[in-house]
Amino acid sequence: NWTRLECVIKNEDYEFKPYPAVCEYFIGEKERSDMSRNEVYLNGKKLDIVQKSSGLLVVTGSGSTGWYNEDHLITFDRKDIFSRDKREARILATENKEKERIKHIFSEDDLLTVVSYNDGCGIVSPDSVKEHNVPFNMGYVAEIRFSNNPLKVLAVEK
Repeated sequence: NWTRLECVIKNEDYEFKPYPAVCEYFIGEKERSDMSRNEVYLNGKKLDIVQKSSGLLVVTGSGSTGWYNEDHLITFDRKDIFSRDKREARILATENKEKERIKHIFSEDDLLTVVSYNDGCGIVSPDSVKEHNVPFNMGYVAEIRFSNNPLKVLAVEK
């Protein structure tokens, strides 16, 4: 069973639940050249994480082998791959060099809350599937937690 994340996005007019993420949620501006601005909270406590970056990655073990790992390797000069079934997720502010302020880990019972200060066209992108992107503009709030429905994977023995 591979860990999945789920998200609820709220604003003053609606509440929306995007697709669950097997690998990652990208949270930031749709145009990567625009600066992403967010406040990040873990269980209601504001994290000392970079507030301005190219965006945030919230990754599971499945996502730790891709985009997250490459950004981690560039920033920290080492890989950071973890198990697909580990009930843990990692948060990374992308393309930012303040090493002590860009990475956090959260676990199964935690609630991650991201408040958008994006002034362009913010998005939440599950597993980087363009067709599943949802708006995440100024004042929107995303709540991310572990899904109770992991991805059931069938392994074929040789």
